Amino acid sequence: MKKLIVLILLLITSSSAFAQWESNQKVGISGGYEWNVFLNPQTLQRDGSFLGRNDLWDNATYQSVFLINSFKKELQNGRLKFDLNISGGLYQTSMKANRYAYKIGASYRTKYASKKYFEIAPVLTRVKREGVNQADAILRTPFSYTQLLIPIHFDFYLGNKAWLKTESGYLYKTYDRQPGEALFYHAPFTNLSLSKKWESNGIIKKMTFRTSVQLRRYTDINNTSGINPEEEEIDEEGGSRSWNYFRNGLEYDISAVDKSFGLTFGLYHVKRSDLEESNSYSEISPGVQFDKRFKGFKLSSGLKYSMRNYPELTPGEDNDENQLRYRYFRGNIKAEFEMSKTTNFFIKANLVNRKSSNTTISSFGFRGYFNSAIETGIVIKL
Repeated sequence: MKKLIVLILLLITSSSAFAQWESNQKVGISGGYEWNVFLNPQTLQRDGSFLGRNDLWDNATYQSVFLINSFKKELQNGRLKFDLNISGGLYQTSMKANRYAYKIGASYRTKYASKKYFEIAPVLTRVKREGVNQADAILRTPFSYTQLLIPIHFDFYLGNKAWLKTESGYLYKTYDRQPGEALFYHAPFTNLSLSKKWESNGIIKKMTFRTSVQLRRYTDINNTSGINPEEEEIDEEGGSRSWNYFRNGLEYDISAVDKSFGLTFGLYHVKRSDLEESNSYSEISPGVQFDKRFKGFKLSSGLKYSMRNYPELTPGEDNDENQLRYRYFRGNIKAEFEMSKTTNFFIKANLVNRKSSNTTISSFGFRGYFNSAIETGIVIKL
């Protein structure tokens, strides 16, 4: 909590430091209820006892606050931008679920030649929350982490409303673990997108293809002796991991020129290649996103269904043949009401439902789970 107060004071101080910049500042206050905060399964059998939702799930009411500061300044040959976002959540009936986060970002963008643009946009993110993601049975990643992203963009306008955009850079992410333990990864990456836009009769149509490669190199140190992880040898059970991610996506957008509505259809594919093969998977996901604006009211919603298959993993009791399969259904909906020129009221809900081929109720890992939340609040533009 002390850190969150310090960050809020930093945010307020930054407002005066960027007084001559174009700014976009918002504060939001909300409350809600979340089911199954730590993503546990619905049933579990241990030592002859049967555990259900009331035993395994942490459900909690919460209050949250967020502050957004975005500053922009146009230069003779480019544009500077600085962002500082802070958020915190207090879970009254499950204090271990309390969380706070901040994100600090900066970017410089310039046009270095005709129809050619360069941008560098580093971002530092910090999330603090107790607990471990129980849905991740391989790494058991804590919810707390620090992440540094350093991307470099080269964008090319091809003419006739077509763009080629590239992004390459470095990603570092380290998770909070107990003293003497460590989990982090380094990941160089490259992203590419090609888009084409058409406009007729007040309707804009856009087709976008995206592809990316990310090469993650994990260090996973498990140690219960409490000594310095820098002096501890990496154990054989954890050790180093090399996971390479290959992503492709195709999106088709339809929207109105006056921004009164928008509709996006997408098809996405992710392949994770594990050099040891046992943790590789392939996932394909169709999805749809819809936005509609009325006078003083905006409605947005999205649906996504994912099919993920692990060809080399066969978890579960007495299972040597049935490959692990996950089926994800994700949904979200949000309604925003304009109360004044500077104040909006919103209500939103989301859910994630994962089905697993591993139905062994004595197994905690590689199971399905359900998570959902509903939240309402106000956003004030400063």
